[in-house]
Amino acid sequence: MRDFLQSMDDTLPGKFEITKEGIVHDMTAGIGPHQLTTQCLRKRLEKVMPDELVAHTGAPDVEVEGEGILRRPDVMVIAWSDMDVPGSFNPRSLIAAIEVVSRSNPDNDWVSKMRDYPLIGIPTYAVFDPRTGTGAVLTDIHYGAVP
Repeated sequence: MRDFLQSMDDTLPGKFEITKEGIVHDMTAGIGPHQLTTQCLRKRLEKVMPDELVAHTGAPDVEVEGEGILRRPDVMVIAWSDMDVPGSFNPRSLIAAIEVVSRSNPDNDWVSKMRDYPLIGIPTYAVFDPRTGTGAVLTDIHYGAVP
């Protein structure tokens, strides 16, 4: 599946991810209100974080090949030193993954990522839903906490 994603990255709009169920295609990734909300979150976080951390909004993704999961969080809170790696970031090096719910596929953020992020070892997951003005922050989630 990863080979397919790499072949599609520059040919179709949006963003592709691999979940436990298969491939997810988010058509609205990176455009309009979604991107604006993501950038606002990044800027606010960086004002209050220590200098050794960054609120990263770009590539690469996070992946655990053994679980068959590749995700591209909208914002990743990570130490600068943990970013200097070839390929995907180790999801266990993330301090938090932050998502802005997309209109085209809200279940990807509210259901699939709530399951996948604990499975791959991300300790904190925040989700913001501009459609409803709601959100959630899940902390102390542990590997294997969700089947």
